[in-house]
Amino acid sequence: MDSQRCWEKQSQGVTKKENEQKKGKPLVLVSRFKYLEWGGTRKHPYASEVQAKGTITIKGLTATIEIEGKAKFQKRMTTNGFEIDALK
Repeated sequence: MDSQRCWEKQSQGVTKKENEQKKGKPLVLVSRFKYLEWGGTRKHPYASEVQAKGTITIKGLTATIEIEGKAKFQKRMTTNGFEIDALK
């Protein structure tokens, strides 16, 4: 019981509004982009470059990509082989 009270006191320091202000708003783009899709086996991997058009939401260094007909996935902006044409 005492440990829970200590945790509550520590978590009261930052409010939800302050957290949202630090994060900022995400940037949403509809653009063409390139990324590497890996295949093969563990001992003989190969990378194929995929070019697609979709919706990209950039928040910090993470880009969330939505392509019609495929699942949503994430890439870091610093990932090798990942390029967005609108940011060139």
